[in-house]
Amino acid sequence: MLRAQVVYNLAKQHYEEGSHARCYKSVWRHHVYPVYPMCYRSFLTCIHTVEKAQQEKPPVQQAVQFSLFGQN
Repeated sequence: MLRAQVVYNLAKQHYEEGSHARCYKSVWRHHVYPVYPMCYRSFLTCIHTVEKAQQEKPPVQQAVQFSLFGQN
């Protein structure tokens, strides 16, 4: 999971939606593959795994501070 997070961070850093020069395939070819040799499909799986894990995280609950007079 740590490796997937590193690959995801590289992709987020270099990916630009709508630009063919900075698409996922280009990011994988120029930035990810030389450092972490993996196929393109594995690269996409890493990205989607991290995104799914981030969506499933429960929201951080804020502490509730009670009032002395019963008004919350």
